[in-house]
Amino acid sequence: MIPVPTLLRLLFVFVMVIFVGCYDERISKLEKQNQELQSDMNKMKTTILADYDLQTKCSRDARDFFFGGFYTRSASETAQTIVQNYTTHYYKVENICYMLVLDYYRFKGQSWVSEESLWGVNQGVQHAFLRVNHIVRLTPTTHNVNDSVVECEVFNQECKTVDEFNDLVRPYMNQ
Repeated sequence: MIPVPTLLRLLFVFVMVIFVGCYDERISKLEKQNQELQSDMNKMKTTILADYDLQTKCSRDARDFFFGGFYTRSASETAQTIVQNYTTHYYKVENICYMLVLDYYRFKGQSWVSEESLWGVNQGVQHAFLRVNHIVRLTPTTHNVNDSVVECEVFNQECKTVDEFNDLVRPYMNQ
């Protein structure tokens, strides 16, 4: 018969061998998971940096297009520009840099025209256009503004309202 202290030592050694074996297996598993997470993070970082580079290039190209004389406004030369601005978006789905231009022009008195146009910057092609007249009628007792869509087209599809134009253009400026 094995003495109790020896038995306890053997039991302790046995438990330690099993524990250390399980512990080593668990450490190996955690190290593998850590490596997989590091790999996933590096892929995400590479993707984010690539997207950032494309958005940055799009922004530069749009600025050059807008200020470099490639963009031409449609309002007559007699119109007074009130506001002219643009936003850009690199649309990954089609690999195209889009620019949405907003122009406000004043014609007579308080009346004005707003125009929005969507451009494929690198192609120099206008894909969408919206023109809205804002006719102001002033009387001694009222201030009335009548808005009317004069022209609305998105990718050769006619539209009728400002909301419809925005709904059709939104995917190209947000995805």
